[in-house]
Amino acid sequence: NSNWGGILKQYGLSEVRFFSIPVLAREPSPVSGTTDVSVDATLSWRAGREAAKHNVYLSTDEQAVIDGTAPAVTVTSPSHACSLDLAGTYYWRIDEVNDVETPTTWQGDIWSLSTQEYLVVDDFESYNDIEAGQEGSNLVYMTWADGFGTTTNGSTLGYTEAFQPSVETSLIYDGKQSVPLFYNNTTASLSEITANVADLQAGRDWAKHSIKGLTLRFSGDPANVLQQMYVKINGTKVTYDGNAENIRLKGWQMWYIDLAPLGVNLSNVTTLTIGLERIGTAGGQGMVLLDGIRLYSYDRQLITPIDPGTAGLQAQYQFEGNTNDSSGNARNGTAQGGPLFAAGKVGQALSLDGLNDCVDVSNPASFSFVTDFTWSAWIKTSNDGTVLSRTPATGNWVQGGKSLFVRNGLLSVDVGWVGALASTTTVNDGQWHHVAMTTAFETSGTNDTTTLYIDGQPAASRSNWNMNAYPETGLSVKIGFTSGNFPATPWFNGLIDEVRIYSGALASEEIAWLAGRTLSFDKPF
Repeated sequence: NSNWGGILKQYGLSEVRFFSIPVLAREPSPVSGTTDVSVDATLSWRAGREAAKHNVYLSTDEQAVIDGTAPAVTVTSPSHACSLDLAGTYYWRIDEVNDVETPTTWQGDIWSLSTQEYLVVDDFESYNDIEAGQEGSNLVYMTWADGFGTTTNGSTLGYTEAFQPSVETSLIYDGKQSVPLFYNNTTASLSEITANVADLQAGRDWAKHSIKGLTLRFSGDPANVLQQMYVKINGTKVTYDGNAENIRLKGWQMWYIDLAPLGVNLSNVTTLTIGLERIGTAGGQGMVLLDGIRLYSYDRQLITPIDPGTAGLQAQYQFEGNTNDSSGNARNGTAQGGPLFAAGKVGQALSLDGLNDCVDVSNPASFSFVTDFTWSAWIKTSNDGTVLSRTPATGNWVQGGKSLFVRNGLLSVDVGWVGALASTTTVNDGQWHHVAMTTAFETSGTNDTTTLYIDGQPAASRSNWNMNAYPETGLSVKIGFTSGNFPATPWFNGLIDEVRIYSGALASEEIAWLAGRTLSFDKPF
């Protein structure tokens, strides 16, 4: 209003402060928006200065919390222990209350959190090979009793060779360890391992947190003799309802066990058993890897194989004594280096020597891999090398090269310089495996989701890695070779059969059909 009568219209302002009493709850813990919060959570906050007590509103219904119609709990200290459901998003607010003040209630802000997706029963990460009785010893077979040394139980848990870890450290579902379960039902009729659930991570109460299912991840071996897998919970037996052949598949598979129909006391689970028993009178032996035993609140979901048909089929190479395209699109390949033909997965297969053999499908205009696409093939190899590639002639991958290959025994894909994706399952064991890659782009045509499949099972996935970061120029499709910078072993050494290329990202059900699967199986979470 005035500068005290000075001639110059200048004004100064110095140190303005606004004061308020901090009566609202603040500084929530966990911080609003936190994910993977424990289902046995303790909510805490910094109390308002005038608060004598605290009304806690907590619900999965955000509007109910906003309106104050959600159930409220009154506490006298600024914390609240609560039991939450798995995989839930919760909203909460704190109203500070003091009946002798005016006003009596100070309504707080709305905060949110998301709970952990599952509870771990056993992930086999904590086990070691420190001798029993020694400090820190945690031998897997001390928690999971097997049949070693008995005649009625043919199981052995863990490797027993000298100077070798008892657990598996290379072939894992997640983390750093899985465990091999060896079964031998040639003498005994069954092979099983049993744990006291009190010794496992999730504890004995499976009736809380909206738990619905127990899941088990397993990986088989093509040499396994087929036996019936089962689980027993408190002695109640559940037999594996998937295809018995699945214990011969190397990719990690999930088995979902619905707990509600079992009729057991889920609030007091005492024993958990995993086993394999004879099918009929036929005994046999083998090994399955176990990992990721978990409890979920999800319902069971199944993948039911379906024929993808010919819609979007851009090329199909059956290698029945030639390199012709049988899709009807006349995208025939040209043999280079003198590949041969041998007995394949279906009829004949392309036989490559790993030196200079491949099939060149030139004509770059025939294919476009800047929109959704799928590559699939049957392979049989004991080596590394390229299965299929969209490859630059110059060897400069900044031109947009893409390659599906086996590296260090793992199914992998590399894209220019933008990155790589690899499975955790080996496919270089000299057995037939169906391998596939699907890529689905966003509307923008840039960010994408790429998924690798082994034997019809999802094996790895990566999103938003901009597969089309570099333009495709001067590229051609090659089967069994890439001229790009990756991999270190560009030539394929082994058999390739039934190569298919689709202009669309096939669904999991369609990939399963291409892999020869006919029965439904659990969709992994």
